[in-house]
Amino acid sequence: MNRTTAGRLLRAFHSSARVRHGSAGSTSASEEEMKHFKQLAASWWDTNGPQRILHKMNLLRMDFMNDNLKSLQQNTGQTSVKPAGVSLAILPDSDPRKTTATQLTGKKSVLDIGCGGGILAEHMARLPWTSSVDGIDMSPDVLQVAVEHAKKDASLEKKLNYRRIALEDLPKDEKFDIVTMYEVLEHITYPAEFMKHALSKVNPGGWVFLSTINRTPVSWFTTIFVAEHLMRLVPPGTHTYSKYINEEEIRDFFATQKDWEFVDSKGCMYVPGCGWVWTPNERMGNYMMAFRKKD
Repeated sequence: MNRTTAGRLLRAFHSSARVRHGSAGSTSASEEEMKHFKQLAASWWDTNGPQRILHKMNLLRMDFMNDNLKSLQQNTGQTSVKPAGVSLAILPDSDPRKTTATQLTGKKSVLDIGCGGGILAEHMARLPWTSSVDGIDMSPDVLQVAVEHAKKDASLEKKLNYRRIALEDLPKDEKFDIVTMYEVLEHITYPAEFMKHALSKVNPGGWVFLSTINRTPVSWFTTIFVAEHLMRLVPPGTHTYSKYINEEEIRDFFATQKDWEFVDSKGCMYVPGCGWVWTPNERMGNYMMAFRKKD
């Protein structure tokens, strides 16, 4: 490993013993990040607002998890799955993700880390193969939005639970079948420590699904210059380039963790007018990854 690569890995995966301040926790987002999310809270469920791209990305997230989960389980049929709170009218008519998702066998518990306003958590809670969905986040304003929105659907009351708690403060014996970290790692100062805590919450045979952004010039151009400043697709200040993490760095990290195996990795990008699409290169811009803990 050359000096440049070592320096990047040190930044991305430094294990911190930093003293915690308040209730934020050593692995949580910084105060600056929290202030940014607070400003977005009121518009979280506006499918035409600042989080419009996130609502559309939720479809790709579900495709990715469904494809990987069903690869190890016997399909029991097809079920129509409409993403919670998303108007399908804003999506291209030809997008096949609007219509179906495979129903999986068994019942799985889910932990959605950095759940925000609950876009993914609500969707997961409506699936027939989830037994429970816990969403955790450290932003009280955003989490309140999630709680209030969930009250609109009485069917979620016994299945969906939100908690304002740092990942490392969850009970040690609390485990889940699926742990998600979507669009979270690029907001964390010490992602290695954060991921170690996340992996400790997974049952044997369970899964980790994550998405984040490569630290490349292409990523800076598309996610910061174009998305934030040129087209204003997302609010300025949403991303910090120095916090981006390369796909191979995630792979290297999991390779050092006992009983974990790599399953899948896919690149993706947002195309105005078309939505989110898969790309042939998972090491250039945005990407999603799946890992499974051995039985």
